Amino acid sequence: MREQERKRLVKDELDRQVNAKKLRKRNEQEEDRLYDELQQQHLGLLAEKEAERQNELQAKIDREKRSRDLQLKEEKRRKKLNLREEMQQERAIVQKLKDEMGQERQMLLEKRRQEKEYLQRMLAENAERKEAVEVECERQRAADVHAQEAYSKMLLQQE
Repeated sequence: MREQERKRLVKDELDRQVNAKKLRKRNEQEEDRLYDELQQQHLGLLAEKEAERQNELQAKIDREKRSRDLQLKEEKRRKKLNLREEMQQERAIVQKLKDEMGQERQMLLEKRRQEKEYLQRMLAENAERKEAVEVECERQRAADVHAQEAYSKMLLQQE
């Protein structure tokens, strides 16, 4: 009897474990099904939001395009109005540059003339100084010769 009792207890325990396992499996399947449903709902919401975002983006792109078109049209109009003014200013600048270049050319010619004149003065002064130095050297030599002669005379007189 004990053996039968033990077998029955083991069988009951195994049955209880099998039933618990089946219940867990059903619960897991139910949870998976609910999770899948939630995922599908979430994906649906994401798809709606993405479509909405795409629509808003397209509307924004359209607005920006219209704005750019208006800006380009206004810019062309402004450019056309300013073109004559710019051309006139450029002509004035070119004329001013020509005038300045002419003045610079005159100043350069004057500077060269002054440098040439200064160089000629320097050369003349250098020649005068050289001549004066040569005259001084000649006078000094003559004075040295005269002093030497006087010294020699004095030595001769002392002897």
